[in-house]
Amino acid sequence: MKKIIFLITIIALLKCAGNGLVDLEPNEEITNLEHTELKQPKSTNLEKKYSEEKCTLIDSRDGNKYGCVKVSGLTWMSENLRYLPAVTPGDQYPVETTSPYKPLAGYYVYNYTYDSKVSEEENLISALSAEGYNRYGVYYTHKAASDACPIDWHLPNAEEWQSLFLATQEETGKGEFIQSEFMSDGSLIKRVNPYEKGRWNGVEAALRSKDWLGYSEGSESHYPDFEAGSDLFGFNIIGGGMWRPGAKSTSAPGFMRYDNNYRAYFWTSDIVETGKYGGFSELAIGIRIEPVENYPNNDGAIWTLNMASYNGLAIRCVKD
Repeated sequence: MKKIIFLITIIALLKCAGNGLVDLEPNEEITNLEHTELKQPKSTNLEKKYSEEKCTLIDSRDGNKYGCVKVSGLTWMSENLRYLPAVTPGDQYPVETTSPYKPLAGYYVYNYTYDSKVSEEENLISALSAEGYNRYGVYYTHKAASDACPIDWHLPNAEEWQSLFLATQEETGKGEFIQSEFMSDGSLIKRVNPYEKGRWNGVEAALRSKDWLGYSEGSESHYPDFEAGSDLFGFNIIGGGMWRPGAKSTSAPGFMRYDNNYRAYFWTSDIVETGKYGGFSELAIGIRIEPVENYPNNDGAIWTLNMASYNGLAIRCVKD
C-alpha cells in the first residue's frame, strides 16, 4: 500500500514539472526556475520612491485635509481643492452684464444645482454635503481660482504644469510632446500660449487615478472604454469634466455631457489678453487631460489650451 501511494505521488510531481507548474509553500523562496520573470515593473519602484515624498496639508480656512506630493522640486496637492466660500447660481454667465463684461468669481459643485428658493447659506450647506463635492472638489471660474489656494500655496502656471509632465516622461521613459496644428489659425484671437499648438501623449496614465475608468455619460457610441491609470506619483487625477454655462446633462446640470468621467480640466494662473472673444473679454490657460484620444494608437493626451475664463474648472495648488 505504501509503495502504491509513493508511486502516485511521484507520478503527480512529474506531471506538474512537465507542465511547468511548481507548488510552493507560503513565503518559500523561488530560485533557479527556468522561464520565470522575477523583474519588478519600473512603476513599482517609482511608486515606492514617491510614497516617501508624500505629505499632508490642512486648510486653516475650513479644516479640509489634503494629500500632497513632491515631484521634480515642486510640492503639489494630490487632490482637487474643495474650498467653497459660496455657491454661484448656474443659470447665468459669471461675468459683468455690461461691456467690457469683466469676469466674476464663480463656485460650482458637481451634481448640485443652486436653489433660488432658499438662502445662500442653505445652498452652501447643501452643496458641502453633495456627493460630487468630496470626489471632484469645487469648480472655479478663473477669477475665483486665482485667489482660492490656501496661504503659502498658489495656483500653478502653465510652465509648472509642463515641468510635471516632463518629470513624468523622464521617470517612466514614456510619452512625448507632439507639435500639432490644433487651433493654429490665430485669426480671431492673439495666441500667446506657447504650448497650445501641441500636446503630451503617453504620460497621462501615470498621473491618473487607478479608479478613473469607464464610459462618460451617454458616450457608449461616442468614446471607447479605457484602462485604469497607474497613478505613479499618487497624484490621483480623476475625470470630473468642467462646468460650462448652458451645458445640459441629466445627471449633473451645468456640466458638459460628454466630459463627465472622460476628461479632467485644471486652471493655470496664466491669463491670455485677447480683446473680445465670444462676447467676453478674457481667456485663460487651462489643462485638459483625457485617457483616450482619436489619434494613432489611441494614446491618452494632455492639452494646454486657451479657455474662456467663465468656465468652471478644478484646481490643484502648489506650495510657494
